[in-house]
Amino acid sequence: MCSIVFCLGCSKDTSHPYLVIPERITSQLGIPVTLYPISEEVPNPRYDWQCPKHHIITKYSLHCRGHQEKLETDDCILYDCDGLQHSLFQEFFVFPRLVTIIRLLNTHFPCSIVEGYCCPNHLAFSSAQGNHLSKKHLIGAAALLSLPDSISLDHIKRILPALYTQKQVLPFIKEFQKSEVMLENGEFSLKIQKMDGYSYLTIEILYDLENNIPVI
Repeated sequence: MCSIVFCLGCSKDTSHPYLVIPERITSQLGIPVTLYPISEEVPNPRYDWQCPKHHIITKYSLHCRGHQEKLETDDCILYDCDGLQHSLFQEFFVFPRLVTIIRLLNTHFPCSIVEGYCCPNHLAFSSAQGNHLSKKHLIGAAALLSLPDSISLDHIKRILPALYTQKQVLPFIKEFQKSEVMLENGEFSLKIQKMDGYSYLTIEILYDLENNIPVI
């Protein structure tokens, strides 16, 4: 009678495990003997595609950032939302242009999303904590990013023309007005704040080019 036993081969960084199938036979002396085939390492497969150098930014990268915390005030106890959980199971809107802007920044500078879309519960909780976020977070028209402290508005301004490759863009959109902490044109604004060794960048959409209407 023969039986089959499955064993896993050794796994290393440059190889992957495969099945070794031993077979049990009976010797001339009537003693069971198990014969194993020669084990050889199989190299990992190679693929033509390249891994991205930066995190891929999508609408879901801007999910609500609630952490189910609570905050006691003089009047009541406030509870934060469950953030990622309700963002996964409930539909939320983010302006596609906001995603495009963050993608462009992310290809030039390491970006970390601090706040994106905010549900009303999370926005109220953040305000009670002293983090005064724009109400545009409620409609997916604002984001707060963390950048390296060395990044300035001058660095950012140099890469923004890449957003406007179409000739039909409204004339007032392309002209950027810059102050010490603010950079804006007719479509969106960028506000930078240096704090705790980082540059915090607030992005707000001002005008919806797709529907040709202001974003209020």
